[in-house]
Amino acid sequence: METTSIVQVVLLLVLILVSVGVSDRMNKDLRQRNPEVKPYQWGYYLGIQGLIGSSLLAICGLLLILLHHPVHGRRSNLDVEQGLLCILYSFAVFSSSLFVIKRTKWGKWALIALTILSLNPVVWLVNLLYIPRRWKEFSDRARTPRMGIPAESLGGSEGPHSVRSAARNLSARSGTTHAGPEGSPSALINKKVKTLDDAVVIYAGCDLKSAVVASPSQGTEIDLGAALMVEGREWVEATLPGGERGYALGPNVRSHCS
Repeated sequence: METTSIVQVVLLLVLILVSVGVSDRMNKDLRQRNPEVKPYQWGYYLGIQGLIGSSLLAICGLLLILLHHPVHGRRSNLDVEQGLLCILYSFAVFSSSLFVIKRTKWGKWALIALTILSLNPVVWLVNLLYIPRRWKEFSDRARTPRMGIPAESLGGSEGPHSVRSAARNLSARSGTTHAGPEGSPSALINKKVKTLDDAVVIYAGCDLKSAVVASPSQGTEIDLGAALMVEGREWVEATLPGGERGYALGPNVRSHCS
């Protein structure tokens, strides 16, 4: 194997390993902040690989322009044209990768663009299945409202009693009842559900930074209480069979309980 080929293989392996490591870390951070969302490691992997790969390609394109040499006594524009094409292609990949990593409302379109620009049939096939499964999540993220509980409703405290009081106040103002369609906050109130897996997380308060009370295993029965919205997130009171009490995210409960 030639030296150039060995260098290319090593660079490719380094790119893959770095992308896998960084994407795994980013996915864990995402799931910790938003347990209700689906894993996004593949999206992060494509984005990180796109950022690094396009940056390296842009550097190569720039070197082609700066270091092009005369052919038969005259300067050739071939290297310059190839260099410009590399830079333009790199810019498109870099931009798409950035939007994919940020998971903004444009992320789904950026993921489609990045899939096409990858020029990789394997990525095309995988994303043909992957993108439809994340499409609704991108759309929901784009139209998620920012809601909150007024400070006076919390009474300056974040304890269980003040949160329940805030939930009652919010329900009274919004006219929420205990009966409602599946998927609405009221559909979770005062219900007993059973976990389908171990993805449900019970927090000490209505805050993702609060302590984790428990992560019940599959088949655990959970008694649900009042539901409320805090900073745009839907929370519901949760009591485990052992008596532990806390708060779980509504979407997390709906997705992983029956």
